[in-house]
Amino acid sequence: MKRMINFGSIEDYRVLIEEIKHITQYVKQDDSDNPIYDETINLPKLSAVGSEKIHGTNGSVCYSNLDGFWTQSKDRIISLEDDNAECCKEFKKERLLD
Repeated sequence: MKRMINFGSIEDYRVLIEEIKHITQYVKQDDSDNPIYDETINLPKLSAVGSEKIHGTNGSVCYSNLDGFWTQSKDRIISLEDDNAECCKEFKKERLLD
């Protein structure tokens, strides 16, 4: 059965940095339940590969052994009748979809 595959969230770079700081430098909660951080703890050096979201939309091709190929946007399965930026139409044109 075709099912929506969650794309997840795309966070800003600044959110990633704040999360790394929180995980690395967090010590404990104070008596008022506020977090205490030790900013003398060095942050890790990380490698990352990123990409830009150029066109402002998401088009995905999905596959299962039972159902074959289908297309989806970030939040719904799309079809020729209910397309997203002509994603389904383009994959159909290239004969990637039945």
